[in-house]
Amino acid sequence: MIRTNKILFHIINYLKYRYKAKNEFSIHSPYMFETYLQCIKGRKDDDIIRELSKRNQVIEFYNQIPANCNQILANCNQITEFCNQVSANHNQITVIYYLKGIYQNKKTLQQWEELRQRNNVSLDINLYSMGLIVCRKGLKRQSYILKR
Repeated sequence: MIRTNKILFHIINYLKYRYKAKNEFSIHSPYMFETYLQCIKGRKDDDIIRELSKRNQVIEFYNQIPANCNQILANCNQITEFCNQVSANHNQITVIYYLKGIYQNKKTLQQWEELRQRNNVSLDINLYSMGLIVCRKGLKRQSYILKR
């Protein structure tokens, strides 16, 4: 029975994801449009991270969502503050958190939802197998569910 519930959880959530997921034609932000076309569209998880890394953006990896979401946001604030002190162009510093397995179970999905609602998160991107949390000064708050 437990195995059946887990399978149903994944099937239902995948169908919801596929129904809500959009492509590049639904993206209105120039930053996000460029990021999607150059780094996300048609790529696997490892390739997405590699492409984002090439763009000189600070990336932190989490194989699963930490039990304490505040840890991610504290790191986000610290890294952003440090980068802003070093960089003359404050809007170019982007901190991206790669979170694997956001649909792993109900708890990780709930943590993902809680994390993406935080005030200092500028952008959240749901790619089903992973989520990206973006902290970037000057970027309007946006939320995307995207196809690859």
